[in-house]
Amino acid sequence: MSEGPLRPQSQFLWTTTVPATEVTPATTLYVTSTVQQLEELACIRWSGPAMGEGVDIDRGVHVWTFTEIEGESW
Repeated sequence: MSEGPLRPQSQFLWTTTVPATEVTPATTLYVTSTVQQLEELACIRWSGPAMGEGVDIDRGVHVWTFTEIEGESW
């Protein structure tokens, strides 16, 4: 999707498997995400729709917050 470095409004595609539930079959979700917020070495927030067999999510949101831990490197 978007080329170059990750930045706000960058878009990327990804998939994830979802187990069966009482109301939906096991499926693979196809997700198109857009970066909403990016703070270098601090956090990233992205959102977007996801679709799979029996599952249709209008807008999922992910927020990852990074915390430096002594002795760890990234």
